[in-house]
Amino acid sequence: MKKIILSLILAVLQIVNLSAQERPPFSDKVVNINGAKYIPYHKGNYTFAARKRGDDQFIKPKDFVSARTSIVKINDILNQSVWINAPQGVEVQSWMSTDRDNSDVTGRPNGIDWRISPYYMGNEKPFFDDHAGISFFLRLNTIIDIVGYSFEYSEVMWAMPEKIGEFYGYPVYHHDKGCVAIISKKGVPFYLPVSREMYLKNMIKLLSIDDEKLKAEIDSSMAIAYSELEKSKPYLDNTTFAQMKTTLDEQYREMLKNMPSKSPEVKAKIKVFEDALHQTPIGVLRLPARIAFDGDKDSADATGLVKPTQSGIDIVIPNPALIDSGRIHTSPQLLVITLSLNNAMEDKRLYENSNGAVNLKHYTKWKFFAEIELWKKVFNIIEK
Repeated sequence: MKKIILSLILAVLQIVNLSAQERPPFSDKVVNINGAKYIPYHKGNYTFAARKRGDDQFIKPKDFVSARTSIVKINDILNQSVWINAPQGVEVQSWMSTDRDNSDVTGRPNGIDWRISPYYMGNEKPFFDDHAGISFFLRLNTIIDIVGYSFEYSEVMWAMPEKIGEFYGYPVYHHDKGCVAIISKKGVPFYLPVSREMYLKNMIKLLSIDDEKLKAEIDSSMAIAYSELEKSKPYLDNTTFAQMKTTLDEQYREMLKNMPSKSPEVKAKIKVFEDALHQTPIGVLRLPARIAFDGDKDSADATGLVKPTQSGIDIVIPNPALIDSGRIHTSPQLLVITLSLNNAMEDKRLYENSNGAVNLKHYTKWKFFAEIELWKKVFNIIEK
């Protein structure tokens, strides 16, 4: 099913882009769908802002940085798209952000976020609904938004994600956090194989983590999340705010509940990995680590690995050479772009026989992704 849906996505990407003149004339004609008053021909608005790390205050791009960083160059290229700078029927917002775990604290950007929201007619005045919009982003030299939590790169291990297609020749993988295109410097692989030795050592390290240190990290991350929610309070109704706070509370309790402890069960599991590390011949430890395919879990041993001669899913790590944040502004190595597996993106201007505003916001997003000449310029920055 994923591959079928991706085929639909890639088919949309092949559509020849419409110019601003070829689009329907701007108007506030109302289209009623299930009681909602959409205005798909409304002359939308585009807003762009930059922000410093840890600062909710948006500032003008010209005041953001004096140097022309790579991400600013990318932003300038993509903002040439008519689907972004002159939207129809939708509000387009974009802003720059910095990596949450980036050592660069100068406030320089390494990512761009977009949000596309549909327009409605209410009390004879057009308005757009932020909560009905879709969001997507790109990040430079970082994978924090794929993983979704703080980590040391040497400790990140994945079962090799499924490749489900390509984005202009670059691989698209399905990660736990979503569908992402990976654009890396030519000749430099994004995934590196993990040896059985590295796998066992990392599992021992992860299980031996200090509970107090981990709790402090969780508390710090949740404090930021609660702070961001409070900043959004003026823009949310009481019910939505309460629901979002309840969700954060539940996530916090769940993270604390799942913290590793010094229980006998955890100690026994650590011993399993230690025994395997000490008892396995060095030649075998250097072989690739693999886990069993779905439906064949019984073939794995107590460490979760299958026999060296057995086929399985490779364990991999992200290439540290591509995610060194110190090179964000001087030598771009990696670009991560979030895509989608949503199939509601048919080429329709009206909303008949569709599911309301979902159609137009996805249509706008994928027409933006279909700007092949702009994206080629972006890829050239990475490939140099």
